[in-house]
Amino acid sequence: MARFYSKIPEKYIEIKKDNIPYEFTLDNIYYWEIRYNTYEDRFRFILYDRSYDENDGKGRVLGDGEEKAVLDFPLFFIFNSDSDGGRNDDYPSYDLIPRSIDGLEYEVNWDNLGETIFIEVDGDI
Repeated sequence: MARFYSKIPEKYIEIKKDNIPYEFTLDNIYYWEIRYNTYEDRFRFILYDRSYDENDGKGRVLGDGEEKAVLDFPLFFIFNSDSDGGRNDDYPSYDLIPRSIDGLEYEVNWDNLGETIFIEVDGDI
């Protein structure tokens, strides 16, 4: 049984690794920050809700703070939906999911992000 499979995303965000850490928004409501941990060789994301201003202009941090990018798992999936598939209204209606386009990768790291791993945007923005 293979969990990892190849999929070419229809919509994806381009990660500019040379600019990390940096922030971006996809819908003007939620604010994403991407960081890289050299010790772990892992990318981590922070999600902010801009409708709650906390004096720094970024908004309220959602989830537990930093979320590690894991292949084929939506970022913040543990917080944004329940066991029945319902969405938490505090989170975006779309998902960001690291995907392997060749099905040969097992983790998201510096060498493969933007080469064979892309961050898919699943849902409407």
